[in-house]
Amino acid sequence: MFGDLDAEYGLGLIDEHGVDVPHNLLRAFYWFHRAAPRGSVDAQVALGVMYEVGAGVPLNYARARKWFLLAAARENPTAQVNLGMMDAKAQGVPQNLVKAYTWFDLAQTGSAPGTENYTVTQGAMALLRTHMPPKQIALAQQDAQAWLAAHPRQKAL
Repeated sequence: MFGDLDAEYGLGLIDEHGVDVPHNLLRAFYWFHRAAPRGSVDAQVALGVMYEVGAGVPLNYARARKWFLLAAARENPTAQVNLGMMDAKAQGVPQNLVKAYTWFDLAQTGSAPGTENYTVTQGAMALLRTHMPPKQIALAQQDAQAWLAAHPRQKAL
């Protein structure tokens, strides 16, 4: 029997951060892993981060990317920023600045001005523009528009 996705994600956060309980990444992973496959976007991002940095689990860029891609398809800007960083830094994939710029463009589109994701994407895109010719930037922007057209808005769980 499965429980409530928000509750499972919340229990994962409590264990991850040690809120009124001992800090326990293994138990946090358990709760996130219960909620993520059933559609909890926040749990998908949390699992992606755990795998990306090796927090409580072995470092695994392929698994991190899998969870970030699932959350990104639900228009989660944090997942999109993380995918952009992975593409820019060649974490588990060959470096691809066009893809990185595309992910940052998508994240910025889905972020409110003044939020952390918006600020991060502005800085990342400005930095990438210093390393990319205008044609590559235009291609990345076209790719972002194509991605949005292919991924109609879905309600995040």
